[in-house]
Amino acid sequence: MASWYLLQHQQPMQDDQQARICVVAGVEYEHEDDHNYTSFTSDELDSLEEFDFGLTNDDGDEPASEDVLVQQLVFPYTEQEPQLSTDQLKHLDAMAMEVETARLKQMGVRLPPESVEGMNPKRLSTRYVITWRDKVLNGKRCWLRRARYVAREYAWLSPERQDLFSPASSNITNRLLPSVFLHWKMKHPEKQFVMGAIDIGDAFLTVEQKQPTIVSSGSETFALGRVLPGQRDGSQLWFESVSGFLNEKLGFEHCSAYPSLLHSPCGECLILLHVDDMLVVTEQHYFEGKLLPALNGRYKTSVHCMKQPGDTLDFLHRIHVLVDDATIHIQQNPRHFDKLFEVVGVQSTMNPKKVPCHEMMTEVDDTPLLQAEKASRYRSAVDILLYLSTDLVECSYTIRGLAQSMSAPTERSWTMMKHLCLYLLSVRELVGTDVVTRERAADDVRGVLRMLRESIGERSSHKTMVATKRSLQTLLLLSLVHSTDALSLTSPISFSVLEQLQLHGLSCWMVSIVILFFMFASLLIAMPPRHSMLEEPEPEDTSGSAAVSSSSPAPKYNKAAVYCFLCICLKRSLELIDEAEAEDDSAKTSALHAIYEVFMDLFCAFERDGISPASLQSMKDMHGALNVHDPDFKASDFMTMELDNGFTMSTPEPEIESLLPPDPPDDFFAEEMAPPFEPRSPEHMAMWMIQRLTEKLRFEMESGNPEGVLKHVERREIMVNLCRFCNERPEQRLEVWKMMQSLTDISSDEEADD
Repeated sequence: MASWYLLQHQQPMQDDQQARICVVAGVEYEHEDDHNYTSFTSDELDSLEEFDFGLTNDDGDEPASEDVLVQQLVFPYTEQEPQLSTDQLKHLDAMAMEVETARLKQMGVRLPPESVEGMNPKRLSTRYVITWRDKVLNGKRCWLRRARYVAREYAWLSPERQDLFSPASSNITNRLLPSVFLHWKMKHPEKQFVMGAIDIGDAFLTVEQKQPTIVSSGSETFALGRVLPGQRDGSQLWFESVSGFLNEKLGFEHCSAYPSLLHSPCGECLILLHVDDMLVVTEQHYFEGKLLPALNGRYKTSVHCMKQPGDTLDFLHRIHVLVDDATIHIQQNPRHFDKLFEVVGVQSTMNPKKVPCHEMMTEVDDTPLLQAEKASRYRSAVDILLYLSTDLVECSYTIRGLAQSMSAPTERSWTMMKHLCLYLLSVRELVGTDVVTRERAADDVRGVLRMLRESIGERSSHKTMVATKRSLQTLLLLSLVHSTDALSLTSPISFSVLEQLQLHGLSCWMVSIVILFFMFASLLIAMPPRHSMLEEPEPEDTSGSAAVSSSSPAPKYNKAAVYCFLCICLKRSLELIDEAEAEDDSAKTSALHAIYEVFMDLFCAFERDGISPASLQSMKDMHGALNVHDPDFKASDFMTMELDNGFTMSTPEPEIESLLPPDPPDDFFAEEMAPPFEPRSPEHMAMWMIQRLTEKLRFEMESGNPEGVLKHVERREIMVNLCRFCNERPEQRLEVWKMMQSLTDISSDEEADD
């Protein structure tokens, strides 16, 4: 039985209701087109805005370098930003704001408030964004302390507005234009083509204010004569202004399917607009003889272009290098990763991860919410990751999962975030690297569109997540992750190639057979296994398998002792990390973080591969590494065991038969019991409990709680032995089934300890 929740649709000027959540058998499914609303505080937005302005190329709008005050804001260039005291920074910031205020008054941006009297102006607040800028002034590279005046206009001030949309570029066209550039160079070798990046200085300040506006800055009030960055309609007004100018001067028109892409009347010049940045592909004589003179006649421009091997340009924080006439190398700005690691607290000395996704990503999250300060850092980190996601193909699924927790991040969300950052720590030099080659662009530019799909099941949402990657001539264009609730042929792992088929003699019936074969193979993949989706745990005692020829039998380990020993080490690692952070000893903190991560990797190895002599020795070695920071620590002191032989001491297995109830009543046989590992069978219930106990066990291990670890290990072993008992004594399954029905949920943490 299905029911629909009707929630008020959160769009302005719309009073109707929309079905957004479907509930089927108690499981909620959100509408595919429903928005995932994020929530940033003002401080978080200000911090991200300052970071974004710090990366923006504003070579065309810096203050005059001959100004006396400006000269005091210039510092010699070093690898790191200048390190000054708080008082020195306050003094510099005051001068930077004074310079920017004088410049805006001279440009007619800030006008007397009397100029809009009687016009019913709207009111906005403003702020200065002050950052260090890497500049070249008078032929020398330097650091400039720069202030920018921006507006704060929030959506709630005028929620009814619908005229705020302007065309935006996308990652697809950012990658396509370099390919077009190489294609044109190959197709017309007799012509000289260029690809240029043009930044318009003070772009918004060239657009007249349409609606009378009053702004306040501190105790001062001004009228705005020009559009300020931060106004909600600023991007739209600027786009209309610059595209109208290009149409009037050079006849440029919008691409009907992609308005931010402009083309000249004859198609010899392409311009991609992204706010005040332009990416241009055209012939050199058109670029230098027509386009640049027209733009320079109205705007202040900063131009970088590539036409010879070795030339570079920066567009949207991505560095493009023309390696040779057949290859362009594109890479992300490394400062994004520096900012990400700073926010999350990841240091270069930490132990990197081998994969981006934590193994608990698909599990149900029942960990507590983050504190406010940590939650703010989490949201800032996700914002950076979302910008980088187009280049982090292998991280798409993880980033999607992290973004879904932005409004209410938990401790597990933070663990996932840190795991991803530790993965990026090892691959940051490769992330965002793309190579466009002439061979890729040599064929018909329409090319062949390929699509690769992969999928994974999420236990927390009961959905199948499908990852799709699209490429043109092997050049990656797009990577996205979406969910699907219904079983379909696109849901299981599959690979499909969409291309122009050239049959060349293949008869229709042969093509039909091939299609039917792949459909049949997809159905086989989609069929669920007969048993539970959880694999039956293999007992450590492999007496039932083929005998292994060896001089001595493999030792049987006391799993409870091993896990408790490991948890005690993790607990002490966390305590030492807190002490090192309190002492502000970054080197010791990094070393202890690395030890903690190795201990957690050992736990994952125990869970995945079982306990082996090699992994046991690794745990003892890491115990010795912990002794370097705490010579008096000995984990075995907290246990009733010896370090040398305590892990292999024999422990009595639970007597399952003694737990069975007496003969069941007659009416009990009316309740049908399912076959092994099917729903409503003792094996199925035991496997469900094993799954929950495993989740709880990992949480207790990460938290360093030996008591909880011991409890969950022992209870999980009981369930494993129940499965083994049912396999060896099938005639006793009914008694086990009755006992299982009488049990409370032993995987729960809420019950009182015995």
